[in-house]
Amino acid sequence: HHVPPATLTAVLAPCYPPAQPTWVGMTEAYPSIAFDLTREDSVAFALHVSRTSATAQKLNAAVLAVSATAGFFIPHGTNSGLGWRIAMALLLPALYLLLNRTLSSWYIRRIHSEGKAQALLGAHRLILQPDSLRSDGTSASSEIRYHVIERIEDVPDYVFAFVSGTSAVVIPKGRVAREDLETFVALLRSNVERSKA
Repeated sequence: HHVPPATLTAVLAPCYPPAQPTWVGMTEAYPSIAFDLTREDSVAFALHVSRTSATAQKLNAAVLAVSATAGFFIPHGTNSGLGWRIAMALLLPALYLLLNRTLSSWYIRRIHSEGKAQALLGAHRLILQPDSLRSDGTSASSEIRYHVIERIEDVPDYVFAFVSGTSAVVIPKGRVAREDLETFVALLRSNVERSKA
C-alpha cells in the first residue's frame, strides 16, 4: 500500500544521497511504511496549518470581532434598526469566514503549483531507527532525531509529525494499510515520548 504525498520531508535535517541498497535492508531490521507523496498532500498540510495554528486562530478571532462590531455600529442608511444591525453583525463575519477559506485555499494551491520541489514528491519510505526517523525518497534521504519532533497530530486523512509550527512529516492515511499505519504511528509516538523523558 502507498501513502499520499506530503510536502514536509523538506525540513528533515541532514540530507544524504539516496541509499537504495540500505533501503531494503533497513525495512527488515526496523519498522517502516512506504507511500507516495503528491502535491495535493503538500497543499493539505499547508491548509491544515493555516486553519489550525494558534497565530491563525488569533488573527481570525480578531477579524471576526472587528467585522461583527463594524456590522453592528456602522450606519446603514435608512436600514439602521436593531434587527438590521444584528443581521449585519452576523453577516459580515460569515462572509469573512467564507472568503478567507476560499481565497486561502486558492492562494495556497497556486503557490504550490509554482513550486519545483519534485525531490520531496514521489515514492517515500519512513523508517523507525533506534534514535531517529529516517525518510528515504527517490532523490534524497534525511533523518530527524526523535526529540526534535514537537508533536504528532492525527487528522481524518493524515498523520502529521511536526518538527516546527509550519513543518512536519506528512503521512497520508489512505495509502498505507490501516494496521501497518496504526502500528507505525504508535511506535513513533513511543519513541518521541521516550526521547523527551
